[in-house]
Amino acid sequence: MKFIILGCGSSMGVPHPDGYFGNCDPKNKRNYRTRCSALIKSKKENILIDTSPDIRSQLLTNKINNIDRILFTHQHGDQTHGINDLRVFYLKQKKVLPVYADTMTSKYLKKTFSYCFKNNPTKPKSLNYPATLEINQLKKNHRFSNIKIKSISVNHGNIDCMSFIINNKCAYEYRKDLGIELAKETDLNADLVVPVPDSGVPAALGYAQQSKKKFELGLIRNHYVGRTFIEPTQNIRSLGVKLKLSSTSTIVKNKSVILIDDSLVRGTTCHKIVKMLYASGAKEVHVRIACPEIKYPDFYGVDMPTKTELLAFKKNNSEMCDYINAKSLEFLSLNGLYKALINRKRDNNHPQFSDHYFTGDYPVKPYDNLKGLKIKQLSLLSVRSNT
Repeated sequence: MKFIILGCGSSMGVPHPDGYFGNCDPKNKRNYRTRCSALIKSKKENILIDTSPDIRSQLLTNKINNIDRILFTHQHGDQTHGINDLRVFYLKQKKVLPVYADTMTSKYLKKTFSYCFKNNPTKPKSLNYPATLEINQLKKNHRFSNIKIKSISVNHGNIDCMSFIINNKCAYEYRKDLGIELAKETDLNADLVVPVPDSGVPAALGYAQQSKKKFELGLIRNHYVGRTFIEPTQNIRSLGVKLKLSSTSTIVKNKSVILIDDSLVRGTTCHKIVKMLYASGAKEVHVRIACPEIKYPDFYGVDMPTKTELLAFKKNNSEMCDYINAKSLEFLSLNGLYKALINRKRDNNHPQFSDHYFTGDYPVKPYDNLKGLKIKQLSLLSVRSNT
């Protein structure tokens, strides 16, 4: 079985057909990414996840000749408005295609694309258009041929949508396990374990439980400020950290603190947080990161910096520690990451995960020179995988 990412952009990163770009800078090639869709491909059938407005070009690019089923995650236009392009598969395969969606998404699809669906009471009688799709209720568990899919409810902005459980564990549990492994590898004497909210909380809980140390929310997050590492300029990122977080001086004063975060990218946020904790009276700040060093950019949808902006690419551990002004700095090892996720070491010949941001071992070889410094976001998205 293969899982193929057909597109990984969003409506904010794709120009409108009428030429209006909005927040999308036409000079920045990363904004030409196609919108989200994916394909589960097995020997017996192909299952399409979502029909983005770019689905036709995505299917042509990846030479997808047949579709057996379609799963919809939610009703957003970025996930549904390419549904008309499924008609060609109906004509080729000469059968109505089954569609699976939750109740809300089903109502939206039948109302907006009534002409596509079989046995749809909202379809105008005067419309002489053959039904190409048949709606089905998306259940908690489905088994299609040899593929087992379990859906879970999550929230996407203000829209309820469907996500997936991986091997019977949710993301929170995996993040917590990363903290447990981090404590096994890098524990030291300290008074408190403090997470960087929100993504650092599960790892900090795991770290505190494994090391039997006191867990405290020494940092409070303002939930009306978004991610800082994806902001375009250093000034905005620095201001964003100040607006986003505040330290609790009554908790950290005169204490030795182990600060836990899920990752270290540019170091901007971490540097400001360490400074903030010292300003609040912390005696020592030891930084622990629940993943290996991020040395290479990601090209599969995460809006990450270029190579030269990544702190771990241009500095060793001691230099990074000095840069963020911490007493000590340690990362989870690569094998520790794999042990937390699958309880096995990394298979160096056939890695179980796409860990290219840590290792530089990209699943799809980019056409840019990886040894150079000219890597851009578009690179791997422009190369079709032959796997």
